[in-house]
Amino acid sequence: MNDARRPIRFCYLGMLVIALVANLMPLLFIPLRTAFGFSFEQLGRLTLINFCMQLVCILLGGPLVDRFGARRFAVLGNAFAVVGLWLFAGADRLLFPGNPYAGMALGAFVFSIGAALLELVLSPIVNAIPSERKAADMSLLHGFYAVGQIVTVLLTSLAIWLHAPWRVAVLCWSLLPLITAAGFLRTRIPPLVTSGPRQRVRGLLRNRIYLALLAGIFLAGAIEMAVSQWISAFAEKGLGLPKLLGDLGGCCLFGAMLGAGRIWMGLRPSTSLARALPTCCSIALASYFVAGAAPWPWVSLAACAVAGLGVSLLWPGMLSLAARHFPRGGASMFAALSAAGTLGCAVAPWLLGVLADAIRTNAATPGVLIRIGLHMEPEPFGLRAGLLAATLFPVALLALLRWINRQPPNPEAGDARRTVVSAAQS
Repeated sequence: MNDARRPIRFCYLGMLVIALVANLMPLLFIPLRTAFGFSFEQLGRLTLINFCMQLVCILLGGPLVDRFGARRFAVLGNAFAVVGLWLFAGADRLLFPGNPYAGMALGAFVFSIGAALLELVLSPIVNAIPSERKAADMSLLHGFYAVGQIVTVLLTSLAIWLHAPWRVAVLCWSLLPLITAAGFLRTRIPPLVTSGPRQRVRGLLRNRIYLALLAGIFLAGAIEMAVSQWISAFAEKGLGLPKLLGDLGGCCLFGAMLGAGRIWMGLRPSTSLARALPTCCSIALASYFVAGAAPWPWVSLAACAVAGLGVSLLWPGMLSLAARHFPRGGASMFAALSAAGTLGCAVAPWLLGVLADAIRTNAATPGVLIRIGLHMEPEPFGLRAGLLAATLFPVALLALLRWINRQPPNPEAGDARRTVVSAAQS
């Protein structure tokens, strides 16, 4: 066993925890709506709370990781995930019996801190391991997000299908971050910047390429989460499919496509990001359009799954581009990028929920549907309209990628790569 790559293996487990935190709540949207009468906006707001808290923690934590090291933050992130899942599970009985939404919001608040701390350190740790295939390692790391998504969907959907209490499933899932925390406690993490002065975020923010990368990863997060957070609810309420079928045929296949793209990139380190990223963005755009516009439920569900392939390389690809252009950025650089991406993850699903609710509750919607000849209720129409509106995100990212690909490479990147290769060979 190559002990030098041991931190990467525990980063893979950490990425499973991030996937759990991001994907568990959407699977519970309809059970929670049925049990407590939550609106679509309230459900979307839980996602907003989750990702906005991650955003704040990432912004505040980047300089602290550079100062105090990554391992303690990796352990602390898993600990917060455990406590947050416990709080979420006990929200309606122990914390706020008369206001379960407040308790669930508190639980989401706490486990989102855990996900934020992990998001803050996992990519910098992988980037710090000496390797000639950093883009491939980064894609494999984020490929484990897809693995975590698939496993979360399969096991949670099976528990719901077997009529297991949702809170029991949440409590069982808390074992994953508990095990991951124990692993990081026994793992040595290398310095995140091994040679030369670290580039300050203040200086990076004056660089046009870095600002474009921030905007790009914001759009990448929006593209990924706008569909993945709503597939389960969209399949059941928007397409009229059974929940288990929607979870397995939509969420699970989305995760499988997401993982396939990232693992393929991890196994082919010579793949050009300049070609791969626009291709993936185009696939995401087409998938969003078909999912929202196709009159056949099976076609819409299949498009949701194919969207996973489209978004697969966007987030890790933007991180890899940043590492190439700014090799001495350290955890603070990755923190700012993760914060921008997390903001996209927070805003897009919430906006989709707001738009779906606005259309569903608008008194004019039934008349409009009759005039345009659509035999559809306002609720599924609202969800479809939200997906169609979300096509604006991949359109904007395509334009941004064209500009980034025309920019000259950073001369420091070549020096940094030679330093890494030398360290790997020693």
